[in-house]
Amino acid sequence: MLAALLVFLAAAAVAPPLCKKLGLGSLMGYLLVGLAIRPLVSNLGVDRELVLHVSELGVVLLLFLVGLELRPAALWEMRHRILGLGLSQYLLTALLIGVAAAFTGQPYLWLIAALAIPMSSTAMGLRELVNRRLLGTEPGRSAFAVLLLQDILVVPVLLIIGWVGAGSLMNGALIAPVALLKAFAIVIGLLVFGHYIARPLFRWVASGGEREPFVALSLGIVIGAALLADAAGLSMAFGTFLAGVLLADSEYRHEVELDLEPFKGLLLGLFFMSVGLNLDLALIRAEWLLIVGAALGALLVKGCVLAALAQATGLSGQGGRYFLVALAPIGEFSFVLTRHARDSGLITPAVAAELDAVAALSLLAGPLLFILVERLGLYHYNPVAPPSATPAPEGGAVIVVGFGRFGQVIARMLLARGYSVSIIDHDPSHVELARRFGWKTRYGDGSRLDTLRAAGLDQAEVLVLASGAPENLAETVRRVREAHPHVRILARAQSRLDAFELVELGVDFERETFRSAVALAERALVALGEAPTSARAAARAFIDHDDALLRASALHRHDQERLIALAARSRVELEELLARETTASEARP
Repeated sequence: MLAALLVFLAAAAVAPPLCKKLGLGSLMGYLLVGLAIRPLVSNLGVDRELVLHVSELGVVLLLFLVGLELRPAALWEMRHRILGLGLSQYLLTALLIGVAAAFTGQPYLWLIAALAIPMSSTAMGLRELVNRRLLGTEPGRSAFAVLLLQDILVVPVLLIIGWVGAGSLMNGALIAPVALLKAFAIVIGLLVFGHYIARPLFRWVASGGEREPFVALSLGIVIGAALLADAAGLSMAFGTFLAGVLLADSEYRHEVELDLEPFKGLLLGLFFMSVGLNLDLALIRAEWLLIVGAALGALLVKGCVLAALAQATGLSGQGGRYFLVALAPIGEFSFVLTRHARDSGLITPAVAAELDAVAALSLLAGPLLFILVERLGLYHYNPVAPPSATPAPEGGAVIVVGFGRFGQVIARMLLARGYSVSIIDHDPSHVELARRFGWKTRYGDGSRLDTLRAAGLDQAEVLVLASGAPENLAETVRRVREAHPHVRILARAQSRLDAFELVELGVDFERETFRSAVALAERALVALGEAPTSARAAARAFIDHDDALLRASALHRHDQERLIALAARSRVELEELLARETTASEARP
């Protein structure tokens, strides 16, 4: 097993960059490497169907992360597109494919082909749209609506295959209400969990301050939602998508997204490798004319339907072509439907293998279609997302990291002046407090560059590091300056040592208690009988002197003897300075 794991990891590391350099794209790399390692995996005794099943977690994670970006209100706005465009695509394609397959003379082949071939690849289509930043555009949203409708249709399609396989519509009529009630109960359960349980659970886990339990909880929610949906006969991808939508309004969604992103990438790569692994080359060589012809025919029929729908909905030109190539390949759910039809006795294993080969070839053509579109010069497409599109990172002119007592004062003042402020904090109690007051807040580690980018670092003008945990301060400053040199960095110094480090980095900073302590000392001088003007002059002199001493000491921060000598000399200079200021202030009229 470890040897097989090593093979997959090595393939995932080497193939995509190599194919990208050849201009083929990372998805094509995964598909081709799956074909290449097929003999080696077979020799290791790995169950290829099991690999495909496990790798479906990549599709599940992809849909969950897409759901996190789509709030329930935005999903409701898409209802007409989902039902209208999605149903039209599926029904028209099913009708044409069913009529064509009826001429083969194979019993029930027309039905299975009509149900399976209209399905499009969620994994391939969404990944390519996301990589090209098209998901929030008109063609991207339309493609997403079609894919979502297809995920929902998996349930009734599986029921239809089961009823026909059972040979009794009466039996199916008895089973259907139970299945629908089960699905309804699972959906209600996910709604209750998302609204009333998930947020307190995340808050409780995050309060421990450890990242690993947070990642474990995030993965647990994804897998749990997938298993619940599968138990109800729903698509696992649809179940996790729904869970993602329900967490989209949560202040923890950005941290969840960042933590799950690496798992999604690896598992999606494994999914496409498994498609290559399960491609029966011997069958394709033996029946190449039939299988290649069927794959091209399926792409042509789906492409014609999609082109007509794109024209009817105003997705003409470059946007319409991206919509077409995202949905034309046969999807991964066709493998599930074909397997179910085979197990139900509707088609023979040989016919099921042929359908799988057609679907796999179609999937293999998907990345090539995207490459073809770009090679034709269509990569100049620069779409503008509509107002209701999937939102960009919710950033502000200022990002404040840390919402404790120090950060709260900064945020309040900036907000009062009308500036857009985005707040990041790793303390769930601070996040909850900010959320109650309606401030734009997210849970996360503000020392991570990806967290800062999710908060809108690309658009920000100022980054304020006001956190009470300065251990990663210097590294955070260096990373931000390297990646985003346009951002002005301001920082909080908790101690003199922190101030030394910030002086060395050349960062503007403020010592958290210094000026308030000097202000109180000024009041103490007045209380002791000194004139207010004299006390104010002494305070100003003290601030200027200490700032100068701080910057001088920063040069020798690692030389304790020099620091002690500087401090001793500074005390004498300070006494002389304050004496002069007092004399001068008393001499003023």
